[in-house]
Amino acid sequence: MSSSEFKYAVLRKLVHVSLATGLALPYLLGWPDPLAFYTVLTCIAASIHSILVKKPLVTIELKKMFKVSRRKVFDAIGRAFKAGVELQELEQWFDKLENLVEEQIRHIEREYERKGGYIGIVYGCLGVLASQALFGDKALIGIMALTVIDPIAALVGLKLGKHRVQITGGSLEGSLASTLAFWLLLQLTGVDAVRALIISLATSLVELFSIEDNLAIPVIASLVAWALDTLL
Repeated sequence: MSSSEFKYAVLRKLVHVSLATGLALPYLLGWPDPLAFYTVLTCIAASIHSILVKKPLVTIELKKMFKVSRRKVFDAIGRAFKAGVELQELEQWFDKLENLVEEQIRHIEREYERKGGYIGIVYGCLGVLASQALFGDKALIGIMALTVIDPIAALVGLKLGKHRVQITGGSLEGSLASTLAFWLLLQLTGVDAVRALIISLATSLVELFSIEDNLAIPVIASLVAWALDTLL
């Protein structure tokens, strides 16, 4: 893998971490009903995904509309303040910035995301929603797992992965690194070492063998945490 490819992989995982961290907002802000939040969020994510899949030209049309509206605003300001040249340069700067952002997005998008929309975001929301509905506040552990395990397993696997699982392409090296990282994080949040190890191992194994880890990771991490508290 080239350095530029790894750079875009890092950017992609930073986006993943940002979005996954956002799923913890109900707990971070102390909202009384996280289940309602995740239900609404899942519906929004699914609706956006449906539009991208069924009406892919919508985004192109919206971009055109935005450019036309922006040009009209700049023209109106230019006529009012006699600043046509300056505003033309500013509009060109906006165009360059927009093209740059689009280029970066294209680089960090996966092939299936270009064809089928951002299904991973929908599955992530759905996984957290299921975790909250089934296991209550243990969903927070699932969110933490989603935030940590997938990015570390992927990036370590890209750099150091030599022993890979054929079905998913995941690596044992990445899985071990994600287990260690999540184990340490759980202990920092007050989970005892043995329980933290069991949760981390179970979740990392699911990430290694799962076809859709964004769905499986939060559910399994929450399930194991709940089971340990219930049975032990």
